Order: sequence, then C-alpha cells, then structure tokens
Amino acid sequence: MLSPNACLDPEPQSTSIPDSVLAGRSVSPGRLERPPGPCAPPGLEEALSALGLEGEREYARDIFAEVMVCRALPRRALPRTVTPEMRALVVDWLVQVHEYLGLAGDTLYLAVHLLDSYLRASRVRLHRLQLLGMACLFLACKVEECVLPEPSSLCLLGAGSFSRAELLRAERRILSRLDFRLHHPGPLLCLGLLAALARSGPQVLLLATYFLELSLLEAEAAGWEPGRRAAAALSLAHRVLEGAGSGPEPALYRPRRCSNCIPELRMRGLQTSSSPSPGRECDDPLAARTTSSC
Repeated sequence: MLSPNACLDPEPQSTSIPDSVLAGRSVSPGRLERPPGPCAPPGLEEALSALGLEGEREYARDIFAEVMVCRALPRRALPRTVTPEMRALVVDWLVQVHEYLGLAGDTLYLAVHLLDSYLRASRVRLHRLQLLGMACLFLACKVEECVLPEPSSLCLLGAGSFSRAELLRAERRILSRLDFRLHHPGPLLCLGLLAALARSGPQVLLLATYFLELSLLEAEAAGWEPGRRAAAALSLAHRVLEGAGSGPEPALYRPRRCSNCIPELRMRGLQTSSSPSPGRECDDPLAARTTSSC
C-alpha cells in the first residue's frame, strides 16, 4: 500500500519514444529490438487478407518467417521393426479415421509429424504402431480442434486393439519423449500462403492439396521442409493444369530446391491413380488428368 506522501508525488515522466519508431508501434523501455528476419515477399499482406488474417498485418514478416523457415525432421532411418510400407499403412488408416471424425486438415498433418518425430526418437514394437498413431492423432486434436473426440470412441475405431488406459499411457510417453514440443507449422498452412501469393485458382489449390496428402504416405517426405514440400505440390499442380513454366514465385523457392520433391509427388500420384486404395473413389477427374499429363 502506498503512503499518503507517495500519493501526492508527481507522476513519473513517461519514456520518450525515438523518432525512428513508426506511429502505432509500442516500445517497452529496456527491451531490445528483434533482429530482422527474412524479407517478406511482395503481396504478403494481401495473401494474409485472402486467408482471413487481416488483423495480423503488423506481424506479417514474423508469420512468414515462422511458417516458411520451419526446419524439417532429421534424415534418420526408421526403426528396424517399422518399414516404410508399414508406416504408410498406419498413415493411410489415420487418414480414414481423420475423414470419419471430420477433423481439420492441420490435425492430420500434425498427427503424422508427431508420429514421424517419435519414430525417429524412440523404438516402437510393431504391434503397438497402431496405438502410437492413434495417440498422435489424439494429441493433434488437443492442439488443433475445438471439440475433442472421446478416448473411448478412438478405442472403438481401433477395433479393440488397445484400451483407454493404454491410449492415455501412450499419450504421456509421446509427450515425455518429444519434450512437449507439439507446435509445428504444417505444409497445409504453407500451401495456403504460397497459393495466395501466386494467386492460384481453386482447382490448382485442390490438386496441390491432393498431392500434399499423397506425400503423407512417403517416409522421405518427413525430411522435407514444410514450405518446400508445399511449393513442390503447388508447382506440380500448376504444371498439370496450366502447363510448364507456371508455379510459385521463384524468389520464394527456386525450382532446383524442389527438384527432388516433385518426382516423388508425381510418382506417388501415378501409383495412387493406377491402383487406388480399397474403399476410395477411383474416378477422380483430377487424378485422371494427373495420370495423362505426367
């Protein structure tokens, strides 16, 4: 509590703001300015507005740096007990669970990222791979979703291969192994920014999203940066629908940086179009055009 004399003291003078600071920006006394990040490309503010982020214009450069400069996972081999084919089966099953529950797209990409992160950090038994995938999806729901699915319903979707207690135990194990590092700007957000910057049409964006979903099945795709992965999908979609020579702005991702990603996406698209998974639609016009154009 202040004394009566302290209440009569004149108000301390406020800290003067340098002339170099633009109007509307607050400066805290004694706080160092953030070092400049990567230069934002032209049209970034308009791209954020197209994505419904009009209120984030002041932090446009920071958002761009956080999303586009996100690092990929280290290129480590999968555990001996898990082959790329087994991982692809689990990821494909997670895609079906994700579609059945009607979850957001970012939830699926975060779940696969957590799965790949855990597989590179710890060993897992083969009969527990499905449990690990479901626990990663449950964690991703807690980050991205407003309404969480019940653990008991997730156990039912697993055909009774694990119990509720085992699911929660696997969740704690993942959090401990990953040191609670769950935040990861996925390639879906990068794709939205790049498509808005390139002013891509809805059909191009739909096909690029299709290529991104196909990349989830590739174990090597975990070693690609989210921005480069999204740029490769968008560039391939432009090539299929509009012909060669069109794609994202070269200043963002040069063609040589995406050269090793595009063939993998094209090959996965050809394999999926020629032999679709059971229960999935095979008369997709976009997939048919991909087969004829690639």
